[in-house]
Amino acid sequence: MPSIRSTILTLLPFLVLFLPSSNALPVSKQAPLAPGRVTCEPISTYTTAWFLAHTRPAYRHELHNTALFYTRGTSCPARDLAEQRPDQYTTIWEVWPCYLYNDAPVESNPLRCIHGDHELRRTFYENMSRAFARMARTRATVMHSKVDYAVVPEDGIWARIELPTIRESTDVETLLKLSEDSSISRSYAVTRDTWETVRELIQRAMNEVRAIFREARSRSEDGAGSACSLWGSVDEGWLEMLW
Repeated sequence: MPSIRSTILTLLPFLVLFLPSSNALPVSKQAPLAPGRVTCEPISTYTTAWFLAHTRPAYRHELHNTALFYTRGTSCPARDLAEQRPDQYTTIWEVWPCYLYNDAPVESNPLRCIHGDHELRRTFYENMSRAFARMARTRATVMHSKVDYAVVPEDGIWARIELPTIRESTDVETLLKLSEDSSISRSYAVTRDTWETVRELIQRAMNEVRAIFREARSRSEDGAGSACSLWGSVDEGWLEMLW
């Protein structure tokens, strides 16, 4: 029959495995990420307020009469029009720095988890679009394809996010409805239930945007002014379907 001493010596290595470690490193002292690998940014960072506070420096202001929105199938014509007439039109793609659109699935890209997940990416662009809509003032333009001109898609960002935001948070009273080749256009009034009822709420929302821009103009970030040239790598087909 084995002695108590020999039994303890036999079991000791197994007991040690289940003892709590007193030498475990705290989170802050644990091994760093591998070189070139960065932690994924959480989607919770990219709120509508964050996007308003982090536009390119040239766009830290309200868009009086120049905001150009678009729906499915017209992102390229809308960007072309804004490029040809920058004093008349501004699309969402001019307003924010290029790094935000980096969807490369590499470990050095902090946005890889957001752009690699369908729902997170949708939330990201919905919040960006809501911020862009909150910048619009007085009059805005929306471009539709001729196919959708009469009946605008109701499941895209324009119908679900941007137009409701314009109604609830801006003083835009007139929308110019434009076809992708600019051959068809008509203006219509932005309808609200009762202007007197929402006037105070709209004024408060616009004041919030102005306050964010005032604070943002006091900052200077490296790279924040760079225009985007990543369109060759961004999945434009996927983005088209959002609007």
